[in-house]
Amino acid sequence: MLKTIHRALVLFVAVFLTPSVLLAGPIVINFEDNGLTDGVAVSDFYSFSHGLTFDNATVLTAGFSLNEENYPPHSGDNVVTSGVFVDGEDGKLWIAGDFIGIAFATPVFGFAGYFTYSAKVTVTAFDSSDNPLGSVTSQCSENWVGVVPKCGWPNEGLALLVDSGGISSVMIVGSEEGSSFALDDVTYWDEPVPVPEPGTLSLLALGVFGACRRRFVRRG
Repeated sequence: MLKTIHRALVLFVAVFLTPSVLLAGPIVINFEDNGLTDGVAVSDFYSFSHGLTFDNATVLTAGFSLNEENYPPHSGDNVVTSGVFVDGEDGKLWIAGDFIGIAFATPVFGFAGYFTYSAKVTVTAFDSSDNPLGSVTSQCSENWVGVVPKCGWPNEGLALLVDSGGISSVMIVGSEEGSSFALDDVTYWDEPVPVPEPGTLSLLALGVFGACRRRFVRRG
């Protein structure tokens, strides 16, 4: 029997904008590019095309390492999680990590992503001197599909926005046990645009993405 899982977007935005600024069209990285297959470390894959470098982020693909029934991708078949595969005596060995770091070659005005998780997720933005600019934390302790009691929905959107174009890096932290979250559709903004009506800022910021539509690694 088929079960339909309703997927809704819950978006939390930490807004650090003056009333006259909102962000321009977003740039989205969905991890669906050729060369990003199951088990591949993202690392500097996007450094030339986007100026982004990932630390401790590995691709998981639906139907392979990803348990997509509990951790559905926000789009496509791929997500990333914190950790890496290393060569062991008996083949590939998974080393779980508790964070993903993302560095921007040129500072940006905003960062966001969609998270499904088994422990609280906190996203912190830093400037070029590694000073924290702000942080945002997930709504729930767990939001993967099968969690009981239910809290929120998979693919919760978290965002950090600034008006100075000063985000040089972000740190995404989950459980100390590691590999506790799936991240998809990383989004960033490289320029702001004026907003005619200052009073509409909160509504517009919360509408940045619009409305949309476990343990991670497969066992066996």
